Amino acid sequence: MIADTRASARPARVDSTPVAHHDRNVPKPTRSADAASTSLRERLLKATAVEVSEVGVDGVSLRAIARRIGVSHQAPAHVFGSRRGLLTALATEAVNRMRDETNATAEAARAAGRSGPEVVVAIGLRYIEIALREQALFALASRSEVLDLADPDLVRARDGAWLVLLDAVTDAQAQGWRAGQPTDVVALMCWSMVQGLAVIYRDRLAPEEIANRSPEDLVREITALF
Repeated sequence: MIADTRASARPARVDSTPVAHHDRNVPKPTRSADAASTSLRERLLKATAVEVSEVGVDGVSLRAIARRIGVSHQAPAHVFGSRRGLLTALATEAVNRMRDETNATAEAARAAGRSGPEVVVAIGLRYIEIALREQALFALASRSEVLDLADPDLVRARDGAWLVLLDAVTDAQAQGWRAGQPTDVVALMCWSMVQGLAVIYRDRLAPEEIANRSPEDLVREITALF
């Protein structure tokens, strides 16, 4: 949810230098080796997700993750570089899923003919639902101090998730909702509201008089206030 970081890629030059005779027998990476590397990465990420859900972000250790899937204790660092790199990769996956689910919700709401403001509400409700369903990963994605915030994949994931909401707010403003106000500020206000409600419901912080009310009711009532 930072700036868009799209870069133009130039095809790499093909080296036409003849291969020396003594190089011809050097083994080249095979598809099976690539698949094994991908499989190990996926297994490590799944094990880390379980570890985070069981012991919390602060309790995660590379050795414990390696033990879960029966690989050497050096394997996580070999694949991800460090604990921070592993947690960043997992957070990136979580944010990408958040983006995909909220975007699908927005598209479904538009296809059903719902108004711009209703699409914004639908995105917010989906955000809260995901946060409560995947509490450990939601918490990880919010723990900036344990993540590499400059990681390009994480930056793109956050940008994509932010743009889902920003586009919905833009459409809603075009229909007269909060028209004339800075779009990014309105979007940030919406995000702040659902982020706060997600944490309140997750940690059971709601006061007694509203503790049993649904997130949907509260989101709609709060949205109607502004």
